[in-house]
Amino acid sequence: MYKKGDYEVEAEGHHSTVKLRVSFDEEKLTKIEVLEENETQAFVDDLKDRFIPEVVANQSLNVDAISGATKLTKAVTSSVEEAIAKAGGDPKAFTEAAHVTETKLPDADVTADVVVIGSGASGFMSAITAAKAGSKVVVLEKAGNLAAVNGVKVSGPFAVDTPVLRERGTTLTVNEVFQHVMNYTHWEPNSALIRNYLEHSSEAVENLLEIGYQFKEANFRFKTPFVDEKGGFHLILTDVDKRVRLWTEAYEKYGVDVFFNTAAKEVLKENGKIAGVAGQRKDGSKVTVHAKSVIIASGGYLGNKELLLNYLGTTHVNVAARGKSLCTGDGLTIAQKAGAILDKTFGYCGCEYGGTNPKASRPATQDKYDQNLAFKFGIYGNLLVDNQGKRFMNEGLLCDYPMSYGEEPTLRHSPYYGKHPIAEYIKIPS
Repeated sequence: MYKKGDYEVEAEGHHSTVKLRVSFDEEKLTKIEVLEENETQAFVDDLKDRFIPEVVANQSLNVDAISGATKLTKAVTSSVEEAIAKAGGDPKAFTEAAHVTETKLPDADVTADVVVIGSGASGFMSAITAAKAGSKVVVLEKAGNLAAVNGVKVSGPFAVDTPVLRERGTTLTVNEVFQHVMNYTHWEPNSALIRNYLEHSSEAVENLLEIGYQFKEANFRFKTPFVDEKGGFHLILTDVDKRVRLWTEAYEKYGVDVFFNTAAKEVLKENGKIAGVAGQRKDGSKVTVHAKSVIIASGGYLGNKELLLNYLGTTHVNVAARGKSLCTGDGLTIAQKAGAILDKTFGYCGCEYGGTNPKASRPATQDKYDQNLAFKFGIYGNLLVDNQGKRFMNEGLLCDYPMSYGEEPTLRHSPYYGKHPIAEYIKIPS
């Protein structure tokens, strides 16, 4: 099947060029070695400890991707396919070969005081806070490791009256931020919840400082009122690899048990009271956690087409989640089944990484993301019409407040069309 030998191949991962050496004998692929990379360590560990051994054992690329690392997964698979072709094999056949069923882990049945669904920023903070208060905490996380969750990758949190701000002499108050947020969002979110968040926001920063994070107060890249002596944005100086280690060490320090590759399936109830969570690992085995308190911090539903259609009320929505989204609305679904009420505390923020029309009253111009004219052309400065040719919103509000006014209307009325003055001078390829 193959020309015996070693073949060096490479492809672009998320942060670097990933170089591999792929070895074959006459009958099979025998070894994959990582020669060079500069990727997030947790993803590399999964690549070496799990992904590569499964590819070799199964003689197939039809194995589970590296959770949270789409670009790294694609770099490795494309490189292996290239090596197979060089060795005279059939890359397509290897890619599509059946994946040998993994041996299931034994079912787990554990007891805790608190079970947290999701280990993103809010889930991690909830788990650590409860554990520090003396509770036994168990976390169920759908991803395969902490590096896959968005909470360790963000640029930084917004908070009020933190040690970082006090050291800098910042005069920002909770009331100033509360009034701005509520006016900006037209008082649609739960005001009591927003106020409570702001009053306790400093505790999150304090917890992160305690486990080893480093911050500096910085003006955020969007043009907001909160700059200089009124600033509240905390830029994280700690690199992502170290953040993953710090989260791992914090869980270990406070005795938090984490079940990775585990999705919550049901909130358990006994005699009408919350009694825990039933979960399922990726391999199909069950994880049952008996607990009196359940905290759901599993994110939104961008990865669930059905829920997008339900909540937006249209059959034409076409939203692309960044990468292979793990946020499929599981928490919302199981909470509602357990009797929870869905409140409007969320919004659609599709314009985050793109500059507004330069003539807007408050353009969100920013560094490298403000360079894509093609992106602006489809959104800003147009007269917008739906598929019946009718305008459906005040386009000026989309220019001035793209993250507050614009996103939900454009999604609800999709597909929509826009005409821009520069269209007269640009030929758009079919």
